[in-house]
Amino acid sequence: MLPRPVLAVIGVVVVLLGSAACRSEPAGPPAPRPVQVAWQAAVLPAPPGPAGRLLVRDVVTCAGRWYVVGGADAGGDQTRPAAWTSPDGVTWSPVPVAPVTYYGEQNVFYAAGCRGDRLTVLGAKNGGAHGNPRTSNWYLTGGRLVEVAAPFELYGGPNAVNVARVAGGAAGWLIVGARRDGAAAWVSTDGARFELIEGAPELAGDTRGRTTAYDVVATSSGWLAVGGLLVPGRTAVSPVVWTSPDGRVWQRVPVAGADEPGQPRRVTVVG
Repeated sequence: MLPRPVLAVIGVVVVLLGSAACRSEPAGPPAPRPVQVAWQAAVLPAPPGPAGRLLVRDVVTCAGRWYVVGGADAGGDQTRPAAWTSPDGVTWSPVPVAPVTYYGEQNVFYAAGCRGDRLTVLGAKNGGAHGNPRTSNWYLTGGRLVEVAAPFELYGGPNAVNVARVAGGAAGWLIVGARRDGAAAWVSTDGARFELIEGAPELAGDTRGRTTAYDVVATSSGWLAVGGLLVPGRTAVSPVVWTSPDGRVWQRVPVAGADEPGQPRRVTVVG
């Protein structure tokens, strides 16, 4: 069951009464009323294939259409990818999927990104000798989500750590995550074929500590990514933020409270 996606923005005005209350001051604007949000449950139809528990992992809107991505679990570790689309967040229909690899047939979609009406999705399934995630990227074409057959070490291999999130923007497409030497990025011009950028100065770990990237968003000047920094000699992870014009060259951004424990996991742009 999925609630209808609604964005609520609530403004609050706080008036402090102190010694200034004795002076004649012009009245400020009235406090805005809270937005009234009415949530409505929506039923996702079962995707083609064996009956099973539906898995919902991410939701995005592309050019006025909603997309929910996840999978279906038929039990006994039998999973398959699944996605749904809706023009209004109420009426949903399955999106056909076209896997091309053994693990792609078992993927569960966990992240999605948009650029205009283009949709790119990340999916994974644990497997192999070590049970590591077998990650794939998929893109929407001809009304279907098609898996891209990629070299194993693009997302996996001995340097793999995690493949986190994907976003689309004016500069193309970007995936963020981590490799053995720290935070990493994958860049693409079409949302289908990605190139790994690992060991990039400022983005990857260095003498200041080990980095991990968790999320990325497109901005008017390129990309903004967020993650964590584990400083040598410490056990708590601190927040770190990066910007990049192209996903290849990165710059760390000063963060208030950067010495405090905590790590941002999601980022979005408002306005």
